[in-house]
Amino acid sequence: MAYPGKLDLSIEALKASVQGHYGLEVQVWNVRNGYMSTTVVLQSQHERYVLKVYRKEEVDPKQIEFGLLLNDTYEQAGLPVASRFSLCEDERHFFVLWRHLEGRVFSPGALGELEAAGQMLGQIHMASPSVSGDLVWPPMWDEVCDTLVLLWGKMDGMDAVADWIADFQIRLARLQEAIRTPDLETLPRAVIHGDYRAQNLLFREGQVVGILDLDTARGAPRLFDLAYALVFFQAVIAEAPLDLDERGCFLKGYNQKNKLSERERDLLPDFLELALMRGLTLWMQIAYLDRVNASMEGWFPPYLDLLSRVHQWAPDLAGFALDEGG
Repeated sequence: MAYPGKLDLSIEALKASVQGHYGLEVQVWNVRNGYMSTTVVLQSQHERYVLKVYRKEEVDPKQIEFGLLLNDTYEQAGLPVASRFSLCEDERHFFVLWRHLEGRVFSPGALGELEAAGQMLGQIHMASPSVSGDLVWPPMWDEVCDTLVLLWGKMDGMDAVADWIADFQIRLARLQEAIRTPDLETLPRAVIHGDYRAQNLLFREGQVVGILDLDTARGAPRLFDLAYALVFFQAVIAEAPLDLDERGCFLKGYNQKNKLSERERDLLPDFLELALMRGLTLWMQIAYLDRVNASMEGWFPPYLDLLSRVHQWAPDLAGFALDEGG
């Protein structure tokens, strides 16, 4: 079962809308439905474009506008993002038109690309602006923990996820006991990407040539971005997560551009554990609560195994950040 589309227009009506909003005559090449938006590849006589379509009732327009502001900031800093047109809307949708970026998806097992991806994340965090537009974000640690508890409550009584949730609840209680919000206030912060994974990057000749999808960008300790990328970087792209050496390669690349503090290295295992629970809970919500993508059921085993062994491999991973080579 695929994600439901966000676009409530026929192809002809969509083409007319693009012409009305952006003054372009286009043909539709491809339509892909995602969890938050529908992406439409368009072709004019001379150029290719990507149109992202959001349903108004499902998104915060201030969050979308912040992602666009962040994209502009990255472009001015020389980072490889797509140029975009203005945010437009009709009664039910928001539209953002982008110029198409040329590149290819990540090649699983390509250590050079992993190092380049880690370096680019380090550069993103260094380029983050201090402005936040009209948005004020609550502490992300508290927000993530509260969201997990809320979603687990909604899935209470579902036999398919009951054992997983019971394990997650024990893990989260331990993390909340060990780490308090004030303990995180001195951690280095950035405007984080929010979903920095292979699906949101384009590569060419071993380098990152495209950074995509800033819909969930926000201010937070940068460890949230780094930990999520380390465990979910090749989710969907490959059947299994990165192995320890591959995660180490990514982390070394990051540290070459944006060095981790000693406190961040100490807390990395805890952030990795939280990131795994966060991603797995999102998949549980999509597959079992929202029931919009049943194919996700096959994604769980290798990541649940990674979580079950997190306290065995995570402390070793932090050591890769001390390697100055490469």
